[in-house]
Amino acid sequence: MQFTKEDKILIKNLFELKGYTAKQLVREFPSKGWNVGSVYKLLQKLRVTGTVDRRPGRGRADGQTTQGPHS
Repeated sequence: MQFTKEDKILIKNLFELKGYTAKQLVREFPSKGWNVGSVYKLLQKLRVTGTVDRRPGRGRADGQTTQGPHS
């Protein structure tokens, strides 16, 4: 599940300021269609890294830098 930037900010603030759990967040906002597991993972990431943003440099590489057989 992908969260919008606004969703992440909302989840972060409610977790930090009011101590909401993943289940409480999903129950509080049923129209968002959040999955408890996805919210839980986001909260785990927040606990470990202190942020809900993506880590820079994580993802697919830009491409090969050496010449391959198909060059």
